[in-house]
Amino acid sequence: MSSPRRNSPRLRRTFAFSLLAATLLLSGCVYLRLLDLKRQFARFDTHFKADTSDGVRIECLKPILLPDDVRWLGVFPETVTTDGVSEKWRVRWVKDAPPGEPETAVYDVELETRFIDDRLAYVGIPERYFAFFPKELFVSLLRSTGGARIDKSSRSAEVDNTPDPAAAEIKPPTIDSIGGMLGRPNERTTRDGLEIFRYRYRAMTPEKKAKPIEMTFAFDSATGRLQTLKAKLPTDTINFRVAPKTKP
Repeated sequence: MSSPRRNSPRLRRTFAFSLLAATLLLSGCVYLRLLDLKRQFARFDTHFKADTSDGVRIECLKPILLPDDVRWLGVFPETVTTDGVSEKWRVRWVKDAPPGEPETAVYDVELETRFIDDRLAYVGIPERYFAFFPKELFVSLLRSTGGARIDKSSRSAEVDNTPDPAAAEIKPPTIDSIGGMLGRPNERTTRDGLEIFRYRYRAMTPEKKAKPIEMTFAFDSATGRLQTLKAKLPTDTINFRVAPKTKP
């Protein structure tokens, strides 16, 4: 016979509260590390080394994020290899099939990460993606993340691209170049003078906690140039303003 004490509503509430508190404490620690990462982006050259000679390779000089932090953000490895010193992830997302005729190519998104002493120390993106997306613009967006405006209530961040003088003349990608890189979008709409492409991706991983992510590109209908990019992760949303705001 079950014990009334063990199944009492008070005990169940206490257990539920303890579980919720532990969850909030864990996610709070993640947010603190992400806040530290944002501060590092604000002083990019002090904390990171960017190599654009073959793709884009970002070395974290003072690593912060743990493997579980990266998973919490929605990034899961397809494969993991270790050499006794570091842990290397191969990360790959495959796009949901768009409507219409099947695409003949596989439009995946791939990157490599390396953890040293259980901290994210390196991220590498292959050269093939930068046939369509300028490397200088990509690094500029990373730098600009240091000035992101955080909205805790909506769990989102707003990032305005602030290119350095060397990258100021870099033109944003176009509808054609993004289409060449990612294929047809899962959804295409027109609104307020913008052509909007939405892509949905699923992680290729044996880990069951992985959830889909979305990327939304908004292009100026007149010029075809990319204006904004929204990355919707399982936990948060990051909105990048790629093109500078037009002055009234």
